[in-house]
This record gives sequence, C-alpha cells and structure tokens, in this order.
Amino acid sequence: MNLTIEKMREIVDAAPEWAVCWNAHMGIYTNGFIRCSSDISLNNLRISIADHDRTDNVSDIRNHVAPTKIVTDLHVNEALKLNGLG
Repeated sequence: MNLTIEKMREIVDAAPEWAVCWNAHMGIYTNGFIRCSSDISLNNLRISIADHDRTDNVSDIRNHVAPTKIVTDLHVNEALKLNGLG
C-alpha cells in the first residue's frame, strides 16, 4: 500500500497510546498481538516521516535550480561586452 506523507502523519497523530500497528485494509489501530499482513507498524511510519523530513530539502520546487540549468552572471557578461567594444 502506498501512503502519502500526509496520510502517515494523520495515522500517527490520531493513534491511541496502546496502538502498535495500523491495519491498512480495515483502517483500524491494533495492539500488534495478532499480526495481519495488512498491519503497518506505527514505529515504521514514524521512522518514514522522520526520514522524509530530514531528506526533503526542496519543499518549494520554484526555488530549486536543476543541475542542468545554465546560470550566467549578467554583470560579468555585460562587462565583457563593454571591454570588447573598445
């Protein structure tokens, strides 16, 4: 099952103290005593959330410069043009 980071946060935030797992098929919290194939450990969700928060360096893609982007300094280029004129 693919969960969004927002859904993971909702599951972890709403979990009661006694809950160990969240059953993705039934959408309920379990104590983890009888494991089911659709149980997701709340600790694993917490780890995934922490990992996402640690590695999400580019939350606003508009501020990201792609490695293939050619960046030029206009001031340097203008100075070179002026030097070439004379």
